[in-house]
Amino acid sequence: MFHRIGNKNGRAVHGDGDEMPAGLSLSKLGQGVSAKVVRLEGSPDIVGRLRAMGVLPGVVIVKKSAILGGGPVVAEKGGTQFAVGREMADGIIVEPVEE
Repeated sequence: MFHRIGNKNGRAVHGDGDEMPAGLSLSKLGQGVSAKVVRLEGSPDIVGRLRAMGVLPGVVIVKKSAILGGGPVVAEKGGTQFAVGREMADGIIVEPVEE
């Protein structure tokens, strides 16, 4: 089971008919792009770890780098850089913002 938190601006339909907000994962975001976190997806453990790091809906983060082939993703939030594994990055759903 997956746990989702966040707002419901922009709607998409999930395969089971449930409405889901639009957005893309941090892992798919371009390097150097600023984006607002829309929602967090994943197991309660993953979502809890992201929340503990301050990665919450509404927070703006910048993707700094990623290793091709599924390695970690480095991002910045409020001047502090952090790295997350690909599974966690896939669960950070964002929308790009103007800088």
